[in-house]
Amino acid sequence: SFQRNITLFTLVFINPSVLFILWSKRKGMDQSILFGYISEQVSLILTGIIFSILTQPYPILPFAGIHCDGPLCRSGLPKTDLMFIIAFSIIIGFPPFVFLIMRMHTCTVAQMGSRLKLGDVSQAVIMFLICITLFINWIAFGSFARDCIYYNRMKELHEIIAIHDRGGSHVVFGLPGDMGAFAKEMDIMFVSTLFCLPVPVVLAAHARYLLATSSTPLSERTQRAQARLSKAFFLQV
Repeated sequence: SFQRNITLFTLVFINPSVLFILWSKRKGMDQSILFGYISEQVSLILTGIIFSILTQPYPILPFAGIHCDGPLCRSGLPKTDLMFIIAFSIIIGFPPFVFLIMRMHTCTVAQMGSRLKLGDVSQAVIMFLICITLFINWIAFGSFARDCIYYNRMKELHEIIAIHDRGGSHVVFGLPGDMGAFAKEMDIMFVSTLFCLPVPVVLAAHARYLLATSSTPLSERTQRAQARLSKAFFLQV
């Protein structure tokens, strides 16, 4: 598929190139930011391998559900295990992203000066809370992503028969408009988003504000930091 081919191209050419550039520039970078960039790249590689190659999930429309067609989904693994694997590929990239934004913000504030500054302890606490939140989401996704209670009757529908004949594996949450047990995970995901997303958004916006309103000339290093901050934030979003 197109998505798989794009992922393969990225894994073979883009990600190794980025890692090589990061490693070659390691002596001129803050070590925590270097660690954040490398962690982010590793998470993107894992996400690409699991999500776009090994599982290849996509929604079952118009029903509420997920069908996956990758090698893992054709290997006979239980549906619950597959849902946990897919969920892992979805959430793994967020912690490195938040860590990277926080460290970039710290470096920016150190040069520009500001009252809004997160110390190392505060950042560690934030990372811990975000990881706990994502872990809860991972458990909820794998636990609530299951066939609806009336799935045995739905198996007789022509659409479900056609999906089954494709091979792979699928989970049907319910009829159109009925998310079944997965609705609980959707609620947890919504609350988690409200809790986790403001941190990188506020810090990235604050750092850009400091750089844009500074009355002192910006050094070349600071300008590069501003560009990296913007790219890291908007590419991840």
